[in-house]
Amino acid sequence: MEKEYYFGIDGGGTHSRIAICDKHMNIVYQGIGESTNIYSVSIIDVKKNLKELIEQAMKESHVTTFFGGCIGSAGLARTKEKNYFKIIFITPSKYPSSPL
Repeated sequence: MEKEYYFGIDGGGTHSRIAICDKHMNIVYQGIGESTNIYSVSIIDVKKNLKELIEQAMKESHVTTFFGGCIGSAGLARTKEKNYFKIIFITPSKYPSSPL
């Protein structure tokens, strides 16, 4: 049986942080990447930076799949910002040049 891993991302305007933990809340990885804040970079860059942040974390931690995760970023309580992140994660074909 594969271990259960979870990720958390703090999406900042200058840079973003990611942490990966197991189901017992043991942190197995912490890393830093570029901005994932839609007020600091374009939605295309948010998507690219999220992908790079997650892929780097998976590569360095040797985690191949996640059981769950969360992202915190300024404005995500508002409808407009929620819709941007839905576009990023749910409808990637809307931005075909985006890697996520």
